[in-house]
Amino acid sequence: MARPHIRLDLPPQDKAILQAWLRASNTKRILAERAQMILLCGDGLTAIEVSQRLSKRLGSIQKWRKRYLELGLSGLEDQPRSGRPRRLSPSKVRKVLKATVQTIPRESTHWSLRLMAEYAQVSKHQVTAIWKAADLKPHQVAGQRYFDLRQGRKSSKIHRPMLTTGTSRTVH
Repeated sequence: MARPHIRLDLPPQDKAILQAWLRASNTKRILAERAQMILLCGDGLTAIEVSQRLSKRLGSIQKWRKRYLELGLSGLEDQPRSGRPRRLSPSKVRKVLKATVQTIPRESTHWSLRLMAEYAQVSKHQVTAIWKAADLKPHQVAGQRYFDLRQGRKSSKIHRPMLTTGTSRTVH
């Protein structure tokens, strides 16, 4: 036996917010889809009619309708997912970033993944993730300190990397 249809009455302020989510170009697609589901349910359509109109599974319509009834608009947002907690503290991330942009290792002309990982006592993969998130590429920055082979001495030019990639400042 089918469940009886229970009408979803949307408060005017919720309806206005849901319509704004649909119109906004910066709303996540999945959130706009959920807003459209709730608006159609609020217009009196059954879950079956909404699933057919939007080409969505009936279970999805029922899930988001139930979450809206229980939690309101905040129920339509994604909940935090389970997963492995962050292993790097913010202070360790700051230490890696600060060392990358403000110091030059003694062993080389620029920081490599292995050198930074050893210096900061983290894994190479963690250094990669930190540099990628900050858009740092110390191995690609031009103007690093270089060794002049013709004269057998280090050049007087020393590169000081900046926080943004692609820019550098050379001190003479």
